[in-house]
Amino acid sequence: MSADTDDARNLLTEFERDNLRGRYRQHLINTRNNWGVNFNKFRPLWDCFMLIDEIWHRELEDMSEGINDSKEVFPFFLFAAAHAKAQVVINLLFSDYVTEAYSIMREAIEFVVHGYRLLSRPDLLDVWWNRGRDAASLELWKDEFWFAKEHRLFEGLPELYSAWKLCSEGASHAHASSLLVRFYAIEPNTEPALHYSGVAPELLPLMFGGILSIMSSLECRIFEITESYLHADTELQQMRNKFGEDMETTLVSIMKQDLTPGVGVGQPPTL
Repeated sequence: MSADTDDARNLLTEFERDNLRGRYRQHLINTRNNWGVNFNKFRPLWDCFMLIDEIWHRELEDMSEGINDSKEVFPFFLFAAAHAKAQVVINLLFSDYVTEAYSIMREAIEFVVHGYRLLSRPDLLDVWWNRGRDAASLELWKDEFWFAKEHRLFEGLPELYSAWKLCSEGASHAHASSLLVRFYAIEPNTEPALHYSGVAPELLPLMFGGILSIMSSLECRIFEITESYLHADTELQQMRNKFGEDMETTLVSIMKQDLTPGVGVGQPPTL
């Protein structure tokens, strides 16, 4: 949608119509149009995202009511911050900024993994907290949380390490291969166009499904490490069971779709 038609104007609030101008105004119209198109096209995925968001929020509420150990406060904050990032990811996905969504998803993974490690190893809280005290403290932090990530930070979390690598590779980067994957030719001998999403349109369901699977893995690990606060919430478990069934049905449906790339479309990172 490139022209500011009556339909396009309807995507803006009265305040936005009165105050937004030029290319940014059109950018916001395009973003909201993309969101609406993707919402309608991928409604089962949207419903799954909404359910996992509600589950995550409910778990945070349960935890906030039960925390009685000061060493659990910062892991809780990390999980809450990860949830906030996950909500940004959903918005970016449905607005067609897929590679940017993968960048933020990578950060959400890091927040959850840091929180999980601190709950598993409360003795590391001082190391984590004192990172900026002096050079020696920074080196201690790097030893536990930066170097050898697969065997330290992600110890016992192999699926999250794989997801973190996937998001690192699929995110937007300032190098040629990351940029060129956004370009494609509409017709032979024409100027290249640009996929703002960073992926070919026919692969969007796979990319959306990949992010959904990662959010599910994060939620499962949060539930695992905080189950003592959550086990009494029977409705939460019902929500989790429903999500598992809905996600499986939705992802199976995606895999049955014809996702053959169009001619001339650059290949995105493989899921």
